[in-house]
Amino acid sequence: MVGASSFRIQEIFLLALFGVIMVISSYFMFVYEPLLLLRKKVLTLSPGGIFFNMWSKPPVKIYLNLYLFSVTNQEKFINGEEKLTVKEIGPYCFQETLIHTNATFHPNGTVSFIPIRHLTFIKEKSVGDYKTDRVVTPNLPLVGISAMLRDSSMFTNLGLTMISNTANSKSFVNVTVNQYLFGYEDLLIKLGHTALPTWINFENFGLFDRIFAVDNSSNVITMTTDYTKKTPQNPLYKPEEVKRNYYIQEFNGSPGLRHWEYKDVEGNETNSANSRCNFIGGTFDGSLFPSDLTVNDEFRVYRRAFCRPLTIKALREVNVDGFEAIEFGLDDKFLSVPSKILKTLVIVKTVKIVYLTELQV
Repeated sequence: MVGASSFRIQEIFLLALFGVIMVISSYFMFVYEPLLLLRKKVLTLSPGGIFFNMWSKPPVKIYLNLYLFSVTNQEKFINGEEKLTVKEIGPYCFQETLIHTNATFHPNGTVSFIPIRHLTFIKEKSVGDYKTDRVVTPNLPLVGISAMLRDSSMFTNLGLTMISNTANSKSFVNVTVNQYLFGYEDLLIKLGHTALPTWINFENFGLFDRIFAVDNSSNVITMTTDYTKKTPQNPLYKPEEVKRNYYIQEFNGSPGLRHWEYKDVEGNETNSANSRCNFIGGTFDGSLFPSDLTVNDEFRVYRRAFCRPLTIKALREVNVDGFEAIEFGLDDKFLSVPSKILKTLVIVKTVKIVYLTELQV
């Protein structure tokens, strides 16, 4: 009887202890949300971690579907007989591969790195072969120089006309899609490169060639990994921007676009040349976003191939493979020109970001 009674007491004690443990565990689970703690641990960008390895070489496949407009009546248009007519050709699909190199973590809760992007042609997703298909398109170097000098003197424009005639530069060019994207020879560009090598530092012109030459020119990005460690004092930041992780603090050593006349300042100093238009602090590079975005949030993204930061807003709530998500897209007014310093615009057809709200990854 004594042994049975002792066993019974032990059993009651163990049950009581188990109950206390369950109560305490429930309390901590309610207060600290272990799933959030686990997610924070796994999704912290730190050297050698799983998340760091995924970020270094993102496994996400990004496709660029390119549509071109080929001119069909260039001769009659030049002669003033008809309005310009075009036909759309495409898509020509390219897969963009992104690699983050030279990652260096700093004590102030930031990481600096150099992004490198490469393009691979995906034939099975394309309408044809970009190396043999041809397109008739305006001669962009000639058009660009003409537009830049449109307000110049008559003698300057006369000189341009004489040079273009000497170089036999035509208003339209018939080139392969490959040449149009990755470079075709133009004597006007070669003359400009010879005369102004620091301004025109290339001999061939192609859309992707110029864009990715800028994007891959050893751009050093400094990005926040822990916003609680140090807050930038620049007054151009919005309050909510400095309370998020993964935003850009500096691009090539500056929080602004120097080619748009941004002047570097110290601390919370101001300069009349600086504005939100030429300020990129608080933007995202498009590879990482904070985990607590809501349908009411908006943010800005920036790549050097862009002329300026682009504002992204929530479009709608969607369901992706059973997960609740938010679809983000470009602000309708992203092509507006609020400042006189913006002299060039990049036209982007569509940008869509799907953000998983249930996983919030």
